[in-house]
Amino acid sequence: MPQKRKSEIRLGDRARDVIDRRIAKDKSRLIAQLKKNPSIHLTFEKIGIGRRTYYLWRQEDRTFASCAAEAIRAAIELRNDFAESKLLVGIRNGDMRAIKFWLGHHHSAYGAKVKVERTIKESGLTPEQEAQIRKALRLVGMDETGN
Repeated sequence: MPQKRKSEIRLGDRARDVIDRRIAKDKSRLIAQLKKNPSIHLTFEKIGIGRRTYYLWRQEDRTFASCAAEAIRAAIELRNDFAESKLLVGIRNGDMRAIKFWLGHHHSAYGAKVKVERTIKESGLTPEQEAQIRKALRLVGMDETGN
């Protein structure tokens, strides 16, 4: 005879109510912790919830799944803000790695460069492909030689 899942076991109304309140409290604690730290594993350890239980809750409770996903997004945004503030402190303090990183990602003169090393005629492309390449190069302000 297959075992019944805990949610399928018949309990008295009072026992079911106690369990439901406990689960709701655990879900709330878990979401609050995820808002602080998007690491699911660390949250499981801190709250005392197993990975299997978490994913079962997500599967059975769409509201919980949505709240957990939003909490993780919020925690990631918080970390991004923190990391960006540290980057700006590094720039303010003259840290050249921070300065290079910022300029490389936010200033066109310092960003990654693409070098075109072949002419279109040598490439073996069809005439239609050559036309598309020429059009793309014109759009970025280059001719087919890469200038």
